[in-house]
Amino acid sequence: ALEYLLRGQKLLEHSKNLKLKNYEAQLYSLLQSVYTERWEYDKSISFGEKVLKLADELENKNSKGMALLN
Repeated sequence: ALEYLLRGQKLLEHSKNLKLKNYEAQLYSLLQSVYTERWEYDKSISFGEKVLKLADELENKNSKGMALLN
């Protein structure tokens, strides 16, 4: 699963489409959760910070809340 999420990350990172930015935030949130479960906290924090940045950009309070909970 992690491998597929990382592939999706590469596809979405360069998107300028706001709708795809929402998917990118969701993907980062999933990666944050996976790395937390694997006890790889540095990576988890890194993806959480990306979620927060995108959530602020998109004014998405739900994504921001989820990132802070993970």
